[in-house]
Amino acid sequence: ATAGAKVECNVTPLAPPPFGVDPIWSIAENKLGFANSFKMKISIVIGISQMLFGLACKTSNCFYFRQWKEFYFENIPEFLFLLSLFGYLVFLIILKWTTNWVGLGLPAPALLDTLLKMLLEFGSPIEDKDLLYTGQGTVQPLLVCLAFVCVPWMLLPKPLLLRAEHKNGYKELTAEDHSKGGGHGDDHGGEFDFQETMIHQMIHTIEFVLGAISNTASYLRLWALSLAHAGLSEVFWERVMLNALELDASPVLHAAAVVCAFAVWAAMTFSVLMVMETLSACLHDIRLHWVEFQNKFYKGDGYAFVPLRFAAIGEEEDDV
Repeated sequence: ATAGAKVECNVTPLAPPPFGVDPIWSIAENKLGFANSFKMKISIVIGISQMLFGLACKTSNCFYFRQWKEFYFENIPEFLFLLSLFGYLVFLIILKWTTNWVGLGLPAPALLDTLLKMLLEFGSPIEDKDLLYTGQGTVQPLLVCLAFVCVPWMLLPKPLLLRAEHKNGYKELTAEDHSKGGGHGDDHGGEFDFQETMIHQMIHTIEFVLGAISNTASYLRLWALSLAHAGLSEVFWERVMLNALELDASPVLHAAAVVCAFAVWAAMTFSVLMVMETLSACLHDIRLHWVEFQNKFYKGDGYAFVPLRFAAIGEEEDDV
């Protein structure tokens, strides 16, 4: 083709990539709104997945220590409660992601409104514009009823069974019982206090029900960290490096400006993004593991830790 001639290209737009985020969002005018929505949803998916894994660890503990009352009357209702509300939310997120709303010519329903109406407008008919799938108006009330049933399921059966089992107080455990894992549970010598057991179970139930909400919201810190990191990266690049690259000056001055700008940009990137942001993300990660994840299965009971002391060993030998 000659210079200045008009060239027509019949190019068919490619479909979005099957995995990951379409790079075209990086230059879109509404990229911030899209990034906010996407990162918020992916944080919830990661959080619910980790909490379900924590409950799976509790299942493993129940089987290992043969704690069948805890398995049937704590672990199972905890699974069902978390799945019926927040597992369902993850299902709606994935369904919304995999549905071509533009091809259907419909606006994508707001998932937060869907979840709130599911709880606050129980049994109310769902408008056609808010429907995500067929039968949604039947499934959601059943899930809410299942979540409500799980609360007394967690609260009442275990204390009542323990009271029936220990009418005459706790039995003393032998060394053989400890070797089988009996010392990991609630059994110990002494009088059985039903009131104390009931209060303990009530606290556990309230903590789990309220924690299912607060723990899920706590995982949104992943969204906040990601937005902060992306925002700082963009500011450093545009305000420091890009300004130097677009500087209208002589070649020598332009080259010197680019070298100086690169030094400043590299130093700020390393100190802020790679050092401070990494430490901040590490602290948040430790908190999510310790609070949101480990409170699903870790109790901290069992045998008291006795550190090795050579003086104590010498005293025992003297006594012998």
